[in-house]
Amino acid sequence: MLLATNFSFRRCFLQFKLGLPSLFCLRFTSLFLLAVVSILYLLQNSNDAKSISQASKWTVFSLENGHQNDSNKWTVPSTECQRVFGGDKALVQRLVRHRRKISDPPPDALAMSCEAILARHGDEELLAQQRWDNDKQQQQNGRRRTTKNDGTSIERTELERQMPMAFARVVYTDYLFLEAELLVHYAPTNWYCYVFDSKSSAVFQRRVRQLASCFPNVLVVDQLFDISSNGSNMNTAVMECVRTLSDERKRWKYLVTLQNHDVQAKTNAEMAQIFTWLGGANDVEVELRLGHTRKRIEYYQRKFNWTFEALHLFKDEAMNRRTDSAGKPLALRLSKGYMAVSLAREFVDFVLKELNVTRLLAQLNGGFFGMDEHFWQSLSGSESVDAPGGFPHECFMKGNGSFSKYKYITRFAKWSDSSPGKCLSGNWRHSVCVFGLEDLLGPSSEMDRLPHLFVNKLMPGFDLDAVLCWHQRMRQRRRSGRTELDMAFYMDWPQVRYQKKSRLRKKLGANGTATAPTDSCESEEVTTTTQQIIDKIK
Repeated sequence: MLLATNFSFRRCFLQFKLGLPSLFCLRFTSLFLLAVVSILYLLQNSNDAKSISQASKWTVFSLENGHQNDSNKWTVPSTECQRVFGGDKALVQRLVRHRRKISDPPPDALAMSCEAILARHGDEELLAQQRWDNDKQQQQNGRRRTTKNDGTSIERTELERQMPMAFARVVYTDYLFLEAELLVHYAPTNWYCYVFDSKSSAVFQRRVRQLASCFPNVLVVDQLFDISSNGSNMNTAVMECVRTLSDERKRWKYLVTLQNHDVQAKTNAEMAQIFTWLGGANDVEVELRLGHTRKRIEYYQRKFNWTFEALHLFKDEAMNRRTDSAGKPLALRLSKGYMAVSLAREFVDFVLKELNVTRLLAQLNGGFFGMDEHFWQSLSGSESVDAPGGFPHECFMKGNGSFSKYKYITRFAKWSDSSPGKCLSGNWRHSVCVFGLEDLLGPSSEMDRLPHLFVNKLMPGFDLDAVLCWHQRMRQRRRSGRTELDMAFYMDWPQVRYQKKSRLRKKLGANGTATAPTDSCESEEVTTTTQQIIDKIK
């Protein structure tokens, strides 16, 4: 074949030289040039793929040599994030054609000393923050300040110190994502707890434990839990973190429960302000309107006995033998909502000190799907439990027998059934949109405008640059100290009003019945700019 090609090439070359090329030679030359162009194109793509592959390979991060190895580029975006934030649509469209993806490096390819962990993210700021937090003398106008070597400063408001928070997160993969998420938002006044799904690898578990050893306020539960995608054992695992965090010396005021790929969307200062506005009310999503929700609850009600006595719900058995005005045993009112919740300390202490939830968790694990979506919702919403921070199930019922849906801000997610066609990245995972660079586009991107504390989900295995740019965005917001929160949106909650009236009722020594006056549930619907944003995005 090569000889024939060589002969044809020589014959055509002579014909072109004489200026009399035959039709055969014209066709041969065209095919030859097309073949050359195709080969060059394939070689270029091969080199690009090789380059990307090599960049994705991990080598040890060498802190001892005083520099970061060039191949350890997971903390460095492949683009200028400011151009994304500025609305460069052409850039984003180009980047998402070949999204940068990453998984955790092999066992010996990641240095795990505390110095390496901090240096991996360039966190001189965090080191300075820790030194500064130990200095009790530097105070200025309600703020503490420390100055770094480059002259910039880090501040924490008095409000942040008065509103310490705790976070309980169930984890199983993507250690580097979790490491970055912690370091971007870390505050010495908060508490952080991790609990492992048994699917997680030994290497992953070892890394998380090493990360925790670098901070006195980061804890890891020893026990592993078999957690499935249908939600079984999720709340059992979370409860171990809750118990670990329950020590009275750990002085947090709100607890947030999270899953692996939840990404924080509000700064620590913003969250402190929001929780202050909530004033002890829990933020628990309750969804009672959908058909599949009713079917799931009906299944539970048929299969199990939910009376307090059957559940041995209260540690004081006399509380379990109570009856209502009609003489019926008091029972738990089942509700359904997101696993991610924000719980007031008073509520958590009540659950731990007054209740025995062992039987309750076991029965919820006997469901068929969404087993992690009923625990906190039912405890917080049952009138007869009368838990502090709760909002009665009765308040969700309308006069016509249908249900209302109140505001919920702990976590935002786009579901395929409620937001069809609105997943900008086009990637759905378990019917939930995985956000990408498209969601960060422009100075008023969706993730910037949302009032929620967390977003589900960002994944480095889908779009690493989206994770890195968002973390860069959050660092900028944290350093600026500016907050643009819609106070009316957060304070005009029936849940918040109910708590105020409930506290007043108890303080005045009312009759102590579990159900507050009906008007405690009622609230005028106030349409704020923030609510309009949520409605538009959904």
